[in-house]
Amino acid sequence: MADDELLLRKENIEILEHNYSINFQEEELFELLNQKPNLEILSNYNFHLSLYNLTSQKRIDNKVIKKQSKIDIANKKINLKNEKILSIDSTLPIKTLKTRKLVLGERIRNKGEPPVIYSPLKANRSKDQIKTFLFNKGFFNSTVLDSIFYLKKKKQIELRYYIKLGNPTFLNSVKYKCDDKLILNYLDTIESTSSFKKGEIFDTDLLVFERNRINDFLRNRGFYFFNKEFIYFDIDSNNLSNRIDLTLGIQNYKKLDSTINNFHELNHKQFTINKVNVKIKTNQNLESDLNIDSISKSGIYIYNYNPISFKKKIFNKSIRS
Repeated sequence: MADDELLLRKENIEILEHNYSINFQEEELFELLNQKPNLEILSNYNFHLSLYNLTSQKRIDNKVIKKQSKIDIANKKINLKNEKILSIDSTLPIKTLKTRKLVLGERIRNKGEPPVIYSPLKANRSKDQIKTFLFNKGFFNSTVLDSIFYLKKKKQIELRYYIKLGNPTFLNSVKYKCDDKLILNYLDTIESTSSFKKGEIFDTDLLVFERNRINDFLRNRGFYFFNKEFIYFDIDSNNLSNRIDLTLGIQNYKKLDSTINNFHELNHKQFTINKVNVKIKTNQNLESDLNIDSISKSGIYIYNYNPISFKKKIFNKSIRS
């Protein structure tokens, strides 16, 4: 460590007094930090850092230079031999070049951890990421501060983050907008199973969850070419104090009309099952057009290429259940 460097030994996050229940786990905030102290075991002992510090970078560099020099000399001889071999017969196998193995110091350092040096830049990034996270959780006016505390051991610090949440933003109302008549038939089900709850703290993670949920819901009901990009959200906070009105919209499919060089809207197509083919064929050597037994019933076509008798009702019942 340089004389002006500080070892980041500890990190802590403190949420100051607030009047509302929070909609996240404090552990989630620690995952946002750009720097994390060295791993501690056995009552705050930095074993991996101590292992790393057993070696000297200068000594490692000297050994690497010597070892690499020997490898380069050996490879030079191998290249000369390979050139002779190829000049005689280009089809003959050639020797592979040698690669340097790690020196002892490198192997030790790979098992350890380098010291985590405090970085003001990374601390600022951590504060920005915490603020963004809190904003997405509905705390639009949060404040994040950091402070350094020097520990008893020389040049070691604890970095603390102080968070003032401020008043959260609540979901005032939820509206749905859809011009597609087919999808409109499912809107009651979509709305009744929504993850949005009026009066709860606004959470942008629910926007992502809801888009994925509706996308899966519609695709499972035959809208094969539907995707979540057709779902959009409008957020309105005008004339509201710490409350927002949310509109969830489902756009129509847009198709380019080359005759007018413009887009026109189409409803999403719902697909249905036309027929189901069941092929029973245990012998792969049988010709595909060899049909020993076949039957069709209400859109289910069963083709039996095997002389073994199968009860057709088993397939019919299984597929329709």
